[in-house]
Amino acid sequence: MREFALPPRSDRPFYRSLARAIREAIDAGRLQAGDHLPSQQEIARAARVNVATVSRAINLLVREHVLTKHATWERAVVASNHLAADAPDDGQVAGPGRIRLRVHVKSIRRRGATAEVTTQVIGGQEVVVSTTEASIGWLELRDGQAVVVDIASPSIGLSNQ
Repeated sequence: MREFALPPRSDRPFYRSLARAIREAIDAGRLQAGDHLPSQQEIARAARVNVATVSRAINLLVREHVLTKHATWERAVVASNHLAADAPDDGQVAGPGRIRLRVHVKSIRRRGATAEVTTQVIGGQEVVVSTTEASIGWLELRDGQAVVVDIASPSIGLSNQ
């Protein structure tokens, strides 16, 4: 089990700060594929927050395929398919049926509870991702922002760079 630094308190929701701290620890190599995080209860106790807050951060990272979690496990594990932030801008095959692209948000079209995010890839090509309005909020997406698009047949994921 590896440790990571808890984020300082700020004006943003703590679960987002915690998710970002875990993501940064992975990108910096302090957490590696297969490493177990402390239990959600241990993290909550150390951060002096409710376990539900930690659970929300972990679940966000699971949806982004950064962490994996199994119903019988108490601890989340860094996903083996998570690529470091140094993926080339023109995309990288991350395994059979899996591609990760570094792109920029061109536009966000909101439609009630759903949204379409149009991203621009090098060479002017576009990738349009349909997602939820909630995901736009969780990721704090905005026009011009650099993001990563994960394409893993049959699903596509969108995450902050």
